[in-house]
Amino acid sequence: MRNSPAQILLDICITVLFALYVFFFYQLLIIPAVLDWSVYGIALSVLLVFLLAWSLPATVRTKWLVLAAVFLLGVKSLNNLQDNSLSWQITGGAIIFLILLVTGYIAGRFHLRQFVTAFLIAVMLTYTVDLTQIPFWSEFSVKWKSPLLYPKQTSVDYFPVQVADIDRDGLAEIITQGNPRKARDYITHHTRPPKEPLEGEENQVLVYKWSNEGFQLMAPGSYDPEPVLSALKPDYISLPYYKMKWEKKADGQLQQKLTPQLNVTGLMDLALNFGMAPFSSLQLSLESVASRDSSIKQLYKNMDMHVQPTTTMLDYKSRMPVDSQEAKNLFIDGYDFSGEFAGQEFRGTTKGTGIMAGGNMAGNKKVAILLGKSLEVLALTGPQAGSLLAELTGEDVKDVSTGEVLISDVNNDNIDEIMLNTEYAKLLQLKPNGQWKVIWSSRDDSFRFEDFNTLGSGKKPEIIALSKSLVRNNPTRYITGYELTPEGLKTKWRVFTGLINLQAADVDGDRENELIGYLYKNHRLFVLEKHDIPVTQILYGITGLLIAWGMYIRLYKNRRSGEVR
Repeated sequence: MRNSPAQILLDICITVLFALYVFFFYQLLIIPAVLDWSVYGIALSVLLVFLLAWSLPATVRTKWLVLAAVFLLGVKSLNNLQDNSLSWQITGGAIIFLILLVTGYIAGRFHLRQFVTAFLIAVMLTYTVDLTQIPFWSEFSVKWKSPLLYPKQTSVDYFPVQVADIDRDGLAEIITQGNPRKARDYITHHTRPPKEPLEGEENQVLVYKWSNEGFQLMAPGSYDPEPVLSALKPDYISLPYYKMKWEKKADGQLQQKLTPQLNVTGLMDLALNFGMAPFSSLQLSLESVASRDSSIKQLYKNMDMHVQPTTTMLDYKSRMPVDSQEAKNLFIDGYDFSGEFAGQEFRGTTKGTGIMAGGNMAGNKKVAILLGKSLEVLALTGPQAGSLLAELTGEDVKDVSTGEVLISDVNNDNIDEIMLNTEYAKLLQLKPNGQWKVIWSSRDDSFRFEDFNTLGSGKKPEIIALSKSLVRNNPTRYITGYELTPEGLKTKWRVFTGLINLQAADVDGDRENELIGYLYKNHRLFVLEKHDIPVTQILYGITGLLIAWGMYIRLYKNRRSGEVR
């Protein structure tokens, strides 16, 4: 019996809705549940799928389950073809269509129009939706995805990222590094560029600014390089095997040259000489760090800049160097620490080698945080200006000398706390008597503080961090928002993707902070906008309604059937 056009249209519409629901159910419920809750997530997923399947009438249950599986396989298979040439994508797509059609029809006996509809939805999703962005959707919309900044799987895994209002127009710019020309060649040839072990690199500083057309790469010479260099985080790319040299080109382009310290033979000797390997690596690391510091200091000297980049103090609120506002001429010379704060000159002694941050601590005093073999808190104002208020040594916190320091008023008491990233991240408070109080400490070595700021329409700042899943021991870290409670850090949201170097800032002028991050080893920047849509809750609600509706229909029909009998 032939179906009417209305019945065919209704069948197609139902298949479209079914395919879209299956897609989002799998991507935003099943995958996050498994990643976050491990075996418990698998158990929850199996339970939900069982209830959904059981609520379907027995006569059509197999057909719809097979169609769902075939549809998801189609999405995955088509997505794997995207990096190939167009001709191969068409050929591969046709092969996938035939294989899924035959196997799916044998297993599920669905109508051809249902399979064709589901396959077309799979094609549409593959070529209109970036599947790598879907994990963001539960909490964010993707405002911008940068072009490839550097070829994949070559010498450098990631570059530092910073946001700063370098042109003082009230809008933050995004600062990072990369090699766009080399990245374009990588994309054009669809192959990985030939690479010798430890080849040389010439990477550029890249500055992106928002305009009506989106984020645009600022041309060298169109911005002052001094605040750009001041804002860049000290980082040691490809440590320990490369030496680094910074230079400013004639067109104003800031460039970082990486020169291998070893050739292929030297690298093999280092790998095979087990006894000397640790000492050789340490020596290479020291030379790499020394080359970076000496070259960038020389660059500052050539540009007639008076503040060393390793002694620039950043204000966490504006992301601009404090030395351009209240603090001036901050300088470390040997054991001497000097400068000017709010018009008052100060001088003191320190064992630190770099100024990491500044804030209000130790009884609401203006302080600078210096890092060397230990973490030092030095006063900037009053009769104690330049003197040591407190110290955190390696005996207090292991590996404090290699830690990363973030300063923010996390507990809203108008006094800043230290978010310290070491092997085990800690949230520390300095009491007026100079003693340290550990407010919170991580239980695993994968946790990392990234920022403390507002996102989207939120009025209350939150801790933005990278942390592993709730249950699994796998150290893979996910973007997570926390709030501090008397019981510790409480998770507010989590996104299951691998961005690093996260920072919150208003980069598009809408007076709401976006989240900027770097995709590890894939060398793209993302700008994410926080939304207030409870996506996960909505999907769970729809799933619950479908299960309840299906059960009601089944039980109701069974009862009516019993009455007829």
